[in-house]
Amino acid sequence: MNQKELLRLIDQAAEDGQEKLDLSRKELTGLPEEISKLNNLKMLDLSHNQIRNFPDAIAELKNLIVLNFKDNKISEIPDVIAELKSLTELYLGSNRISKIPDAITELKSLTKLYLDNNQISEISNVIAELKNLTTLNLHSNQISKIPDTITKLKSLTILVLGENKISEIPHTITKLKSLTKLYFYSNQISKIPDVIAELKNLEVLSLNRNKISEIPDAIAELKNLEVLGLNRNKISEIPDAIAELKNLTKLVLSNNQISEIPDVITKLKNLTYLNFSGNQISEIPDVITELKNLKVLYLGGNQISEIPDVITELKNLTELHLSGNQINEIPEKIIHLEKLKKIDIKSNPLINPPYEIAEKGIDAIRLYFLYQQLSPYKDDDTLKIERSIEFPPEYWTAGTSILSYFSHILSVKYPDQNIKVRIEQDGLLLRMIIDTPEGQTETIEQTFNDYVMVISRQLPPESLLTDPFEVIALKNKLEIAELELRQTKQLMAIVGDNFCLD
Repeated sequence: MNQKELLRLIDQAAEDGQEKLDLSRKELTGLPEEISKLNNLKMLDLSHNQIRNFPDAIAELKNLIVLNFKDNKISEIPDVIAELKSLTELYLGSNRISKIPDAITELKSLTKLYLDNNQISEISNVIAELKNLTTLNLHSNQISKIPDTITKLKSLTILVLGENKISEIPHTITKLKSLTKLYFYSNQISKIPDVIAELKNLEVLSLNRNKISEIPDAIAELKNLEVLGLNRNKISEIPDAIAELKNLTKLVLSNNQISEIPDVITKLKNLTYLNFSGNQISEIPDVITELKNLKVLYLGGNQISEIPDVITELKNLTELHLSGNQINEIPEKIIHLEKLKKIDIKSNPLINPPYEIAEKGIDAIRLYFLYQQLSPYKDDDTLKIERSIEFPPEYWTAGTSILSYFSHILSVKYPDQNIKVRIEQDGLLLRMIIDTPEGQTETIEQTFNDYVMVISRQLPPESLLTDPFEVIALKNKLEIAELELRQTKQLMAIVGDNFCLD
């Protein structure tokens, strides 16, 4: 935005008495003195520009409540900041700031201060004067020590100190009794102190990417903890004390040295997200089925060779990540996980279903097994072939359509034969009965097997039909079936949502 356009925008905002002004992503390098005209302004967004200095004129914006200078080129917070007495939120992340100035102590109303992604090496004692501060974000700086004065921030609920150079969690931090979220990820911490138990209100504790080798029993005292992150540490055992975290919904223990999933995990009845990727686990224990609320399960990068059938008891599972293991077979019962939307099975020596099917995702796996379920029934009539399959509701329309189409395939392949195909329904069970001329049973069975291979995308349509127009027609039919499947799922989701409305 050029200077002329900027001045026009400021004049218009002043004339209209605007309380909010968004000047983000305008390629600004500075602000004109005319900015002081905006007496009514309460929110000013200058993020994602190339501004190097605070303009002195900004001190005239006495009613400003929110000021956003995120992602600029500011290297210093000027003393004029002290004039913004009404400021409650100040965003200065992703700049070049190296020091927190004394002038910031005048911002008595400040509740949120973001100084992440800067060059700050120490937390100045002046920060202790911000008595109303509830959020302090100092992520990605060069801080190595937390001063005792931080304990004066009695209202602090969120403290973010990830990606710094901190080697220990000081005992004094337990004075911050109001803390609900504490982030120490990507530091050099080797121990979780027992005094952590005093932070009774803690809901989120992130200690990912540190050097921690042990989870202390004191963790059991964090009764309100909902999220515990310990990714990329040196943990080999999970203590029984973790069973006391009854409110835990998310547990991340990926990339550690854990060799088994202990039974104690099953005590975490509210768990919805569990990540054990990148460990040394060789078996998925049956007791995992007790996690009835589990939605997301990560077990990639381990030594697992088998997916137990009991996994299908995790009825709420929406994501299953198993890449980089030694699995050669997915159990057919997995199709009964109706809420499963994503399965990652890459980098496994899969045989059944074939890897090229499985890598396409859960829908391809479901279709593969559904068509595998089609089985011949022997009766006294040797001139009859009967195949049946039970479709889940969302596959009914697409399944009926694609099976019925086999009648057309037979008429194309054997135009001179009197072959009759009928479809019978019994609830969700669909039965296809083929009346065949004498001597054609084996040929038609082989044709049907080839058809199943085509519709499960293991063979191309060209392998079944020679007429190019019929090949195109079959391809279109497969696309229509997939579209019907998507539409049915969407409709069922809408109906489900409507039933949930208050």
